[in-house]
Amino acid sequence: MNMKKRKNFFIIILTIALFITTCCSSAFAAGVETWYGEWVQEPVMTVTNNNLTPVKTIGVSGTLHVACGVRGRPDLEPSGCPLVQVTMQIRDLNGNVLASGTVREDAFLPQIHLDLPVTQGQKIQIFFDVSSVSYNPNRNYRIADINYAHEIY
Repeated sequence: MNMKKRKNFFIIILTIALFITTCCSSAFAAGVETWYGEWVQEPVMTVTNNNLTPVKTIGVSGTLHVACGVRGRPDLEPSGCPLVQVTMQIRDLNGNVLASGTVREDAFLPQIHLDLPVTQGQKIQIFFDVSSVSYNPNRNYRIADINYAHEIY
């Protein structure tokens, strides 16, 4: 390959690498997912013990409303386990709890509703902890189906 062809080849490779780096760093800086104002129902997830969602970037300022519902999964646990309860927390990226609530699966409406003032660009994570309502004689991790939704108004 002559010198001119090498130079052109190098410039093309460098341009492609720069383009890929720019795209990737922009997506990373924005967080994993950006939440805007509309009501979004996330898919039901089966949680064993606890779960921390990937980072969410707030797309608009306002009041964030996150709701979750819980249903125990006795079909996935040993017999004799007590009822489950779920604690949901909205956390900042340092792990500080900004809002928290707990509900038992046998509540009339087994749901948690959290409201939090948020600003555009703020980054949060949602934490779910599945535990026993009372002493857990089996000492096993607890399992529950959790569905949650969010909106900013």
